[in-house]
Amino acid sequence: MDFKKIKYLFIFICVLQIIGFGIWFFVKRPVKDYLLNTLAISLFILGFNLLVGLVFYILKKREISMLFFGNSILSPLIFVAWWIIWFLYYQP
Repeated sequence: MDFKKIKYLFIFICVLQIIGFGIWFFVKRPVKDYLLNTLAISLFILGFNLLVGLVFYILKKREISMLFFGNSILSPLIFVAWWIIWFLYYQP
């Protein structure tokens, strides 16, 4: 896999996560009581991405596994950013 395909796949995964997190927030409509669950949800997202990266690493897809390992760092940050935006601007 060349660098250009990996770059577009990474951008696609990030956009998909941003849309998915946005849909989750608008469907669940979390309240401030969920504040302690933020850490648990972020750790779940981190662990899920690491697990997917490990599966691809075992299947000898090194480039895609590195993509998910990098995404495991970025994904909880995206979730926390959505969390902050939700409570600053959109909470009813």
